[in-house]
Amino acid sequence: MKSIRVKMLLPVFVMFVLFVGFMIIQVTAITNNLEQVKKMHEKYFFTLSKAEELKLNVVQVQQWLTDISATRAAAGFDDGFDEAEKYALNVKRITAQLLEINPEKAVEINDIEKKFNPYYATGKRMAHAYIEGGPDNGNLLMEEFDSTATAINDIVDTFKIASTENIQNSIIKIEHSIQNTIILVIASIALAIIISIISWIYLTKSIVNPILMVLSKLKEMANSEGDLTKQIDIVRQDEIGELAENFNLMQDSFRKIISIINNESTHVAEKVFITNETINQLSALIEEVSATTEELSAGMEESAASTEEMSASALEIESAIESISTKAQAGAEGALLISERANELKTKAVFSKETATNIYRTTQNKLVEAIERSKAVEKIGVLSESILQITSQTNLLALNAAIEAARAGEAGRGFSVVAEEIKKLAENSKTDVSEIQNVTSIVVDSVQNLVTTSEEMLEFISNQVINDYEMLVVTGEQYNNDAIMVNDMTADFRTKSEEIMASVQTVVRAINEIALASNESASGASNIAEKVLSISERSHNVEVQTQEVKASTDKLVEMCSKYRV
Repeated sequence: MKSIRVKMLLPVFVMFVLFVGFMIIQVTAITNNLEQVKKMHEKYFFTLSKAEELKLNVVQVQQWLTDISATRAAAGFDDGFDEAEKYALNVKRITAQLLEINPEKAVEINDIEKKFNPYYATGKRMAHAYIEGGPDNGNLLMEEFDSTATAINDIVDTFKIASTENIQNSIIKIEHSIQNTIILVIASIALAIIISIISWIYLTKSIVNPILMVLSKLKEMANSEGDLTKQIDIVRQDEIGELAENFNLMQDSFRKIISIINNESTHVAEKVFITNETINQLSALIEEVSATTEELSAGMEESAASTEEMSASALEIESAIESISTKAQAGAEGALLISERANELKTKAVFSKETATNIYRTTQNKLVEAIERSKAVEKIGVLSESILQITSQTNLLALNAAIEAARAGEAGRGFSVVAEEIKKLAENSKTDVSEIQNVTSIVVDSVQNLVTTSEEMLEFISNQVINDYEMLVVTGEQYNNDAIMVNDMTADFRTKSEEIMASVQTVVRAINEIALASNESASGASNIAEKVLSISERSHNVEVQTQEVKASTDKLVEMCSKYRV
């Protein structure tokens, strides 16, 4: 089946393909033109520029060699060879550049270079001949130089002309490409117009005309005044054909619905009559039920009042037991708190005992070590005695030196001065050693006092502090045991209270359930009475509405009879 979507998309697809093809051709043409322009700019224009420069340098070589020949290298005019050499080097540089960018013209460029070398050499020989031998010698080479100059200029001009022709050929190619592009654009526009016209005719015949035909049939059916037997006679393999077919199916469904409505309306009228008879009988029964439920409601209200009084008393008992249970719970929590504190006290006491024991042991070890080290002070006394003996011997030596100096007279005066200084040094050393002995004696006494005091402190820690910590540990254990016993008692008391409260709560729930059932029964009886009255009223309303339904059914039958099925 060829759908409308395909029919509509087909022209669009053709236009799209045409547009894409046109754009591809355009892009290709533009790319080729750009390539030509780029080639013309980077190669042909550059080649032409270098050819012009080459021509200029060849002429300059000839000009400078001719000038120096005419001036015969006179002072101030002897730079012709240097200038000619400069332009000759330029010629070689330019030919190398041309060969690099135009490798396909290597033969022509190499030919230029081959022609230039004899031209330049002949020119230099001619200039030297003019300078060295005058016009007679120079004129002999002038004709040879002119022939080489003509040859080099001709070949350079030919190369220039070829470069110009390359540029002109590129321009002609670009112009032809642009003309072809313009022709292609015009042809594409004409083809697009033709395809658009064909597409419009195609869509009109395949879509618009069938839609107008369907609309015409629908208008005829709308003006047929209820004739559901008419059909849309259009057979197509697309959405319009499906629309006509589905509309015909809808007509068939309408015919079936109208037939069912006619049949059911008659059945409904019969049921309405039966319903009216049943409602009349129901109304009489409802009145009897209403009287009975009013008597039942009064008895239920009295029972509910009694159960409410029982429920209030039970709630008071439950509240008292709950208070006892709460206090027991508080006692248990207090006992647990005491137990925790006792354990904490025990833990801290054990830790403090261990700390004191460690301090005792550490201090004892350090004290013993300090006492051993303090014995080194006694060595100071021994050393002091040795120093005193040395000073006594020094005094004797000084005395002997003084005696020998006195015997020597003037010659021993210097030795006498030295002996006197040694004597003073020995006396000063004796004084210092005496002070050291005094200080050493004080230090020894202080160390002895420190040892005595430390031993007393260690004995106090060992006998008193550690014993106190042990007693504190025992006390913490006793507190913990007492707290556990109190906690067990309060827990047992709380358990019994909870059991009693659970029993009371069971009784309260039973009383509440009885009261609730009584209240619900009383309320239910009242509601039944009210609903019975409401049912009575609604049954009357139902009777009225059934009459209205009967009238509506009669009207519906009358309307359906207008349709031809």
